[in-house]
Amino acid sequence: MKKKRTFAQPFAAMKQFISKIDKQIIPTLPQAVFSGEIQVYQADKVPQEVIDYIKSQKMIGFDTETRPSFQKGVHYDLALVQIACEKECFLIRLTGCRFPEFVREVFCDPDILKIGLSCRDDFSRMRSAIAKKKSRSLRNRLFRSRKAKDSAVDESVFAPQNFVEIQDYVKPFGIEDMSLQKIYAIVFNKRISKTQQLSNWEAKELSPAQQQYAALDAWAVKEIYLELLSLKTQEPAAEQPAQEKKQEPTQA
Repeated sequence: MKKKRTFAQPFAAMKQFISKIDKQIIPTLPQAVFSGEIQVYQADKVPQEVIDYIKSQKMIGFDTETRPSFQKGVHYDLALVQIACEKECFLIRLTGCRFPEFVREVFCDPDILKIGLSCRDDFSRMRSAIAKKKSRSLRNRLFRSRKAKDSAVDESVFAPQNFVEIQDYVKPFGIEDMSLQKIYAIVFNKRISKTQQLSNWEAKELSPAQQQYAALDAWAVKEIYLELLSLKTQEPAAEQPAQEKKQEPTQA
C-alpha cells in the first residue's frame, strides 16, 4: 500500500479546501478585480517618497512579467516588477533601465515579508537583470539559448530573505493545485483572468488591462496568504507573520 504523503502542519487545526478545481469551472466564476490604486514608473524615475513608502512596509505581495517569446531559443529580459502594498500596487518597468537598487534592498530586507508564487523563477529573473549593464541593444537583450541565459545569473548579487512561497504555504490546507489562478479560485471562489499574460510587457505604454492584470497577480498572492493565515485556530499571538515564514533564500 502506497504511503500517504504528509506535510508539516503549521497550525493546530485548519480549514481544508478542495484539493483541485476543474479548469472548466473557472470561467464560470465571478472575475476578481484589483480595486486599489495602480502606479506605474520607469525604474530610474521612481519618486523618493514612493521608494520610502515601499521600504516602510512590513509585508508585500510581488510578481514579475517578461515579454513573451514566440520563437524557439529567444528569451527577453525582465520587463516588470510588481509590488503590492496594503491598498496600492506599484508597477516598476525595467526595459532600458538598470535594476533599481531599492527593489534589491526590499527583497534582501529580513524585516519585510515577501509573498510570491514560483519565487524561484522570479528571483532568477531578478538576478539576471541585476547582473546586466544599463546600456543594452535589442540584440543583447535576446538570449539565443537557455545556457547563455543561465550563465548571466550571479547569485551572489541577490540573496532574498524572509519570503513565503504560496505553492508551499497552501499544502497543509489540502490544496494541491499550484497555479495562481486555480489557488485563488479555490480559496476565494473567484476567477483571475489570464488574457493579458502573453501581451507585450515591453510596450511603450502598458494598457489599462495590462496594469490591472499585473497588479492583481501581485495583490492576489498576498490576499491568499492573509486569508489562510486568518484561518488558523490557535491564538494569534502564538505566531507573527514576519517570524512565521522567515525562510532562507530560495536558490535558483
